[in-house]
Amino acid sequence: MHYPAKVTKLISKKLILLIISFCFVIVLACLYMVYSTHNHRQLTQSENITMDYTIYPSTIPQHQLLRIDEAQKLYESAFDDQVFYGVRDPDSLVTLIKHAWQWDKNVMFYYYRILHCKDLYDEDGKDEWITMSFDTFMRKYRHQLVDSVGNPLVEPIVFKNQEMRNYLWEQFADLKYPKFAYEKGFAIGHCGYDEKGMALSCPNAKLESSIKYLNYAIEGGYHCYEDLIARMLFQQGNHYKDKKYKQLNKLTEYRQSLTVEELKLSIDYAQLMAE
Repeated sequence: MHYPAKVTKLISKKLILLIISFCFVIVLACLYMVYSTHNHRQLTQSENITMDYTIYPSTIPQHQLLRIDEAQKLYESAFDDQVFYGVRDPDSLVTLIKHAWQWDKNVMFYYYRILHCKDLYDEDGKDEWITMSFDTFMRKYRHQLVDSVGNPLVEPIVFKNQEMRNYLWEQFADLKYPKFAYEKGFAIGHCGYDEKGMALSCPNAKLESSIKYLNYAIEGGYHCYEDLIARMLFQQGNHYKDKKYKQLNKLTEYRQSLTVEELKLSIDYAQLMAE
């Protein structure tokens, strides 16, 4: 006589479990739809960015623009790009972004570097000297990114699209902005290593291009005479032969097309460095 009651309870439990399972599936489906919509919206926004390749002058007064060494020190105090890829000092990063978003070219170089590696953030850094990730920083300190009169700053479009970043990086170098010119000149004049770790010789055309951009950097105030001398004298275009920086290039391994004028100029640069 008790069986119908037991059967009823068993059916009720199964029905409840079925309803719970059904609701759980619905919740998962809704979450997936929200996630997919969000990703699609972000992708659409990225694809719809207007490609403005204009290089604008900085809105910061000339005397307040940072020199290369000042920009580098600010970057090193603000962000770690070697181990944990996180924010060291939020106040320094606020200053850096303010300059970068107002087209301070020497600082824009370092903001590009942050965007390139910020997603590599390692939370273990919080036990060391890292305060937070870049994304967390932007949520907490976005309200401080204002100009000199308190107006909110807007991140330039040039930072939002990888294709634009690459294009403008080249343009900055061609326009002789010193840090960009130096980095391009250094990269062109280094042709990698062989399987034994020895520096490969660079074609003369690449070394000539490297010399051109290093000269642009010097014209802009970045005194990279040592790197320029290496490019002018050595076919490898590199101070060292090996990856461990222990074996120096010999003077007898000079660049095949080295002219007397270039040799004299390299000596002049060396004397200038010694002064």
